[in-house]
Amino acid sequence: MSAFRVTAIPTKVAEEVRATGKSPVYGFPAHREVAAGRAPCRHCLQLIQQGQEELLLFTYDPFRELGEPPLPGPVYLYAEECPRHPESDAIPEAYRGRLLTLEGYGEGRALLKELRVSGGEE
Repeated sequence: MSAFRVTAIPTKVAEEVRATGKSPVYGFPAHREVAAGRAPCRHCLQLIQQGQEELLLFTYDPFRELGEPPLPGPVYLYAEECPRHPESDAIPEAYRGRLLTLEGYGEGRALLKELRVSGGEE
């Protein structure tokens, strides 16, 4: 059994950013623009189409809910509503065959391992 999990940001976070135009917790403005490059939506886990679809870029810390010290970073979100990707133990189809960096975290959000993969190969 795999301990690997693919987890999208909570719908509540996506809704808050879209409604307020601001990053949750930090209050920084969310930047809205037509995708100018590769942009993965952290809610539905689909790739936002370059030059065709609008995105929101904002500051988010996926560990914030765990009560750990903050470590915010930039994330993308479709500007319009999208369905949340269900938690799973498989890489979403849209990312298969692409070069990815996978990070594994343990207790206290310690980075345990970082792998660069493409097409399921290390």
